Amino acid sequence: MLTIISILFSACQKDFNTISVSQWHPSVAAPFFNTEVTFSDVIGSDSNIVNQNDSALVFVYHLDSILSVSADSLLQTNVQANYNYSFSLGILQIDNFNITDSVTVNDMLPLIDSNVADSLRKYDGKQNIFPDIRIKNSYESDLTGLDSYQQLTFSSGTIIINTRNSLPITIDTLFYNLYDIDNDTILKSVELSRIAPGTSRTNSINLAGISMSNNIQARITKFSGQATYPDSVLINLKEGLTFNLVTSNLQVVSGVARIPQQIFSEQKIMDFDFKHGEELNSLLFESGNINYDIKSSLGTKISVHMELPSALENNSIPSKDIQITSNGTTQGDWDLSNTTLDLTTDNSRPFNRFPITFSASLPENNQMVAFDSSNRFTANFKIQNIKLASVQGYLGQQNYIIDPDSVDINLDFLKKLKGELILDDPKLILSYKNSFGIPLQINTDFVAINSENGSRKNLNLDTISFLYPSTPGQSVNGTVTVDKSNSSIVDFLSLRPTQINFSGNVLTNPEGKHTDFVSRDAQFNADAEIRIPFILHANQLQFSDTISDLRISKDDFPIQSGSIQAKIINGFPFKIKIQLSFPDSISGQTLTTLDFGTIASALVDNNGKVTKAVLSKINVDITKDFFNKVAKANSGILHVETTTFNNGTVPVQLYSDYNAKVSVGFSATLKP
Repeated sequence: MLTIISILFSACQKDFNTISVSQWHPSVAAPFFNTEVTFSDVIGSDSNIVNQNDSALVFVYHLDSILSVSADSLLQTNVQANYNYSFSLGILQIDNFNITDSVTVNDMLPLIDSNVADSLRKYDGKQNIFPDIRIKNSYESDLTGLDSYQQLTFSSGTIIINTRNSLPITIDTLFYNLYDIDNDTILKSVELSRIAPGTSRTNSINLAGISMSNNIQARITKFSGQATYPDSVLINLKEGLTFNLVTSNLQVVSGVARIPQQIFSEQKIMDFDFKHGEELNSLLFESGNINYDIKSSLGTKISVHMELPSALENNSIPSKDIQITSNGTTQGDWDLSNTTLDLTTDNSRPFNRFPITFSASLPENNQMVAFDSSNRFTANFKIQNIKLASVQGYLGQQNYIIDPDSVDINLDFLKKLKGELILDDPKLILSYKNSFGIPLQINTDFVAINSENGSRKNLNLDTISFLYPSTPGQSVNGTVTVDKSNSSIVDFLSLRPTQINFSGNVLTNPEGKHTDFVSRDAQFNADAEIRIPFILHANQLQFSDTISDLRISKDDFPIQSGSIQAKIINGFPFKIKIQLSFPDSISGQTLTTLDFGTIASALVDNNGKVTKAVLSKINVDITKDFFNKVAKANSGILHVETTTFNNGTVPVQLYSDYNAKVSVGFSATLKP
């Protein structure tokens, strides 16, 4: 009704000086104006007020990105996985060897009777009777060909000794020792008899626990053979005894040797130690690394090969090769960027675990290497600096804090109102887009603040759950409506807030285990829309406005006294009380007040919609000193108090086509 009264009062400034004396009469009565005011005229122009198809009015206010959750929140992790690998060199396999040595008759001639020796020399290469033969002193023959080692201590292994008689006579007695010169030990004592021509005898040595150098002799202490009399045979001084040593299954615990290639391999399970009950099936590293620290006390270089058999990087199983120097230490990082890791390969616990295959290779070495079974190789691995690009699996029940924030809100049409206002059906609609494949429950804390009076009101919103996609890469859109059934939004907005503070937390998987998925580019974002249908209760709701630059002089109005009469057919669903006061332009004190009385409310139905306009008649007397007082004012203050139908007990709905028809006239007694 502000517009109505403004029109009324501006009309009162009609230039009465244009009335000539000849036209002037002591008393005059005349219609002033007839007008129709719609509710659109009352509310004026406001881009936030929407006129719906049925002319119902709704105040709409948008708040962008009032709630947001980034993938960083859900993918943040300081988890690490550690793995320690250690082995002693232990038992080594070495290559078998096969050596042969011969002792000829010619070698033994200096040790036998000189006459026998001369006879053998005489008939070398000829047919003759081979004489009796016997050595008088021991004969030492160095075994050659043991050049793959210098010293070995065996844990197992066997030497097969084959002694062959290549002479044309039967050897009656043969005693010899296999002697280790460097260790001054007898490896084997062999005693043989009655070895027929062209035949062999076999003996063996169990090497378990034996240390053996490569400086070995066959020491013959007894040798005798029968003459072939009366038979003649071919005498060949290059024939004699043949010693053949063949080894098998050689395993050593220490020594100095040329080590053949050795490969030690092991597969271990690494376990992510999550803190919130996560059970992940797979993850993709945006970045991260396996930090390794490898130490070796082996006297040879080592080649290390590592694989993550359940992972893929560019469609290949990621691997790492590292070279360790003799008695060396190597540290470094294995980059896991863009690596996808399957965490379900352990059937006993198909989550959070992945295998790592580790192999250490001692390459074949042509140089002599000192080694011992106690030599150790240790490797420590630690996955660190993890930044995840995506995860799948159960992310656990975790609380993520929504950073507190605030937004200024401009509800001008409410800020002007004083008194009791109850909005009947306001709504806060959260429109969201969610690409997190995880159930989310958000607990919010919305607080309305009126900065003018310092009052605060909590929205008291119930916990909110949101729709989520079922397939990675998809997004879902949805809305959540906050109304008086699930919150205190009526009181929240009736506070006439100038600012809304909000904070809260996000709970993942509120119902328990679920196969979640989250990627780095996923997000949750919600915009808010405050919708306030003009359905309200109001009791003595007040607003005021100032009519500025008011210039009224008593000379402008040759009126001694009078009155303003108005007929108002009110189609608005509230009664209106109107006063117009005039403050002193200097002191601000009220000089005089015009009371326009009460305009009765239109009648409404059960839905709060106007069914019938109601007529009200208003008469306002103007006393003779009114203009004297008004002349001291340069403004007028319009006070309006409204109460909705039935003293504010019935909610009413406002439509833009509601109207009030106003007819105004005046009567006056003019100055003579």
